[in-house]
Amino acid sequence: MSASPETLLVISASARALVRSARRSGWRVSALDGFGDQDTRACVQSFTPVRMGHGGLDRADLARRLRRALKKWEGLSGLVYGGGAEAVAGVLAGWGVSLPVYGNAPEVVRVSQDPAAFFALLDRLAIPHPEVRFSPPRHPHGWLSKSSGGIGGTHVARLGEGHGGELSCYFQREIPGPTLSVSFLADGRDARILGFNTLWTAPAHPRPFTYGGAVNRAALSAAQRARLSGHVRALVAGLGLVGLNGVDVVMAGGEALVLELNPRPSATFELYDVRPGQGLLDWHIRACQGTLPPAGLCRAPTLRGHEIVYADRPLRIGSAVRWPAWCSDRPCPGTGVGRHEPLCTVHAHGARIPVVMSELRSRRAQALAGVYSEPQAA
Repeated sequence: MSASPETLLVISASARALVRSARRSGWRVSALDGFGDQDTRACVQSFTPVRMGHGGLDRADLARRLRRALKKWEGLSGLVYGGGAEAVAGVLAGWGVSLPVYGNAPEVVRVSQDPAAFFALLDRLAIPHPEVRFSPPRHPHGWLSKSSGGIGGTHVARLGEGHGGELSCYFQREIPGPTLSVSFLADGRDARILGFNTLWTAPAHPRPFTYGGAVNRAALSAAQRARLSGHVRALVAGLGLVGLNGVDVVMAGGEALVLELNPRPSATFELYDVRPGQGLLDWHIRACQGTLPPAGLCRAPTLRGHEIVYADRPLRIGSAVRWPAWCSDRPCPGTGVGRHEPLCTVHAHGARIPVVMSELRSRRAQALAGVYSEPQAA
């Protein structure tokens, strides 16, 4: 595919990782994206910004922008969607557009984002999960409220503290324990596990479950990995999952309890996207067409991590900012970033999890201190 002149359309709340992966595999890329950062714009043939809404890209604005893009941009040979853009496959199907969509079908996305349907599926497959209710518990202590279809943890709150969106809400028992995820490729029948990730939340964020970052390692025994891999394969077969996906779990008493399924490339996929000359998005497309990579091909050779940097004050990015090489998702000059909104992403690699996490914390502080920016107008 490295010599292919075809153009791939990438749509995501944050498209940078997908766009870079596609470019490494030789695709030309056009993108619809919610942030319009420098890194994304530098990798694409064409770019259109989309407003952000609850749970990702604003659906009405996405539909308008997508319709215009399909009329204006020529030579599109396929579409890939990421986080916050899961609705796009259904939009295209409703329009009768024949552009191939490399990702899960609208019905698969619907089930994964419908709490009643998804947790009923987990029960049928005997996959453990925290207790779930669809009406408020009589005693709120120890319960979370969640909005279906949310991304990045901003849709989660402790009951009584409000929730992160205006989407349909359900309630899940809060389980103390480390939160992990599984990154995997699927062909509709089987899965190729890329790896197990340790996740953490953003420090000092007013929404305490907001995604902070991840490393591509997790403290799991061989037996725990085998059980969790079995849950993933059961989900793949039960739903017919294809392409890159992720499952989030919480560990309790040595058991992995499934929290949610991300039926598209999740944020952690880039921690495995390290093969020279071939982006992992290439294997996403092949898996959607029914072919999985050989075992071990996509596993990351080194321990890698990334962390989202959230602004600690309102900012308007000045033209004199010099971003370090270990920064990505860099806002364009003149961009306004509100307090607690994503500013950039920092990256690190190393030999041990504590070392990488320490380096990420240091780089987060450096990124915040190095943004000599203009105050955002009130």
